[in-house]
Amino acid sequence: MSLSSQAISAPHSAKRFLLRLAAIVLLLDAIVFALALLALHQSRVRYEERALTAATNIAVFQERDLASTVAQVDLMLLTIADEVAESESDAGHGEDALDTFILRQSSRLPALHGLRITNAHGDVIHGFGLVKGSRANLADRPYFRELERNPAAGIVLSRPLVSQVSGEWEIVLARRLNRRDGAFDGVVYATIPLQYFLDKFAAIDLGAQGLIGLRDLELRVIARWPAIHSLGQDVGSPTASTALRAAIAAGATAGSFS
Repeated sequence: MSLSSQAISAPHSAKRFLLRLAAIVLLLDAIVFALALLALHQSRVRYEERALTAATNIAVFQERDLASTVAQVDLMLLTIADEVAESESDAGHGEDALDTFILRQSSRLPALHGLRITNAHGDVIHGFGLVKGSRANLADRPYFRELERNPAAGIVLSRPLVSQVSGEWEIVLARRLNRRDGAFDGVVYATIPLQYFLDKFAAIDLGAQGLIGLRDLELRVIARWPAIHSLGQDVGSPTASTALRAAIAAGATAGSFS
């Protein structure tokens, strides 16, 4: 082979070597990138699994805690209803004694902001959390009208509302009071401020992007933390994702979605 032909073939060999080297480097880069993607995917899967477990545990605990609170309040309302019936049959059982009894009951459940009794006209006449000299009438409240209309209603929970007594957002749990002949004699009711739920939610470690909310049957906001707006603006907000609405419409009582 002549010198000139060697001089010509040498650059071609170097070029092929560089192309092969580049291909190998690119292949190694692709492998490293694929491994990085796989590691990120596995990390995301593990993160989502942990997040799902944490969210499920929080939801189950909050559900049981709320159910326990409602059960305790209901027992208290039944106890007070019995006391009212007894006071009506006992001429020596004064009104002050009834107020004292209500105050003692309310002290056993810190969640309560008020524990009161109305007459058949809706006037608040007894209870804890009353401002002296104030006048409040609840005859126009939906829960009052429901209990007045339906003797078999049992415990009735209100939508979030602004208290006529305290001026704060709250939820009312109420039961009907009856005279001896079964006629409507008013309601006994307890109030739980929405701030109570916010304080409980704020104590939960939700992470940097976590959010916890309590909604009614129509998926309107009762309380959520962190609050997107002020309490009054958040209450009743109908915003809910399509996935959540679809899950509820399908009858789901638990689950997750992305």
